[in-house]
Amino acid sequence: MKESISRDILWKGIIEDLFEDFLIYFYPNDFHLFDFSKGFIFLDKELEQISIPSPSKNRIADKLVKVFTNEGKEKWILIHIEVQGYEDKHFSERMFTYYYRIFDKYKQRIGALALFTDDIPNFRPNNFENSFLETDIRFSYKTFKLSDHQPNDFQMSENPFAIVMETAWYGLKKNKLTDENLFSLKLDLARRLNKKGFHKDTFGKLCSFIKTYVTFENSELLPKLDSEIDSINQTARPMGIIEAIQEERIRQATERVTKKVTKEVTQKVMNEFMQESCQKLFNKGFSAESIAEMLDYPIDTVKKFIS
Repeated sequence: MKESISRDILWKGIIEDLFEDFLIYFYPNDFHLFDFSKGFIFLDKELEQISIPSPSKNRIADKLVKVFTNEGKEKWILIHIEVQGYEDKHFSERMFTYYYRIFDKYKQRIGALALFTDDIPNFRPNNFENSFLETDIRFSYKTFKLSDHQPNDFQMSENPFAIVMETAWYGLKKNKLTDENLFSLKLDLARRLNKKGFHKDTFGKLCSFIKTYVTFENSELLPKLDSEIDSINQTARPMGIIEAIQEERIRQATERVTKKVTKEVTQKVMNEFMQESCQKLFNKGFSAESIAEMLDYPIDTVKKFIS
């Protein structure tokens, strides 16, 4: 049987790939504080330097991310994330230890989030307290318990990270599925994802998580699932707003120049327009391949335009 990828690696990867969506999903009332245009800085090596040895053999998915705010160009905060999939009586103490070590190192504001992916009903620590000789401390942090929710809760959201959460829900031990049911669920997730019209890169990253997070007993089903999802990915998906506007502009430009100028001038104007359009899309983060597919233009020409 093919060796599965550990879930801590999958969580770290998908959080980093979709971090903006992650923040919007878990902080729906506060995401306006963040300046997404400045991007994020993932402090994996820095977190490793202050990491806390764990007596458990279970691996932990944790992230530390530098996030800029809208308060000014030098203003930023740290988001500390722990994805916990097993019971740990020292969990809150570990969260507190991370908090004061991070604060001691950076002297910045910190948001801490614990995402519980276990299915132990009474395991839901959310604070650490200590009191001695009239000295008291209470540290609390944001939590999300996956088993408290149902698939419908995630399906109502248009946020791509909701697909991640629904996929993880099917991985709870209490939701043990047959390979046949699991295959159908994975395929349904991919189809619904396709209908939402997310960018091709986002679709690919989410499908990778869907395919690998919950594994089949029969590993021979994986190539079959790959083939089915590839087929879904090749079907036409609804255009996003950028693609729709771009297509309409091209249509209008073609109509205008056809009426006013000769064929030679038309070609020149269209080339200039296409070059400008390709550059704008490239600056927005689209790859050359995505632009060529979007505008139905030769890939070599697109690369020439954006070089």
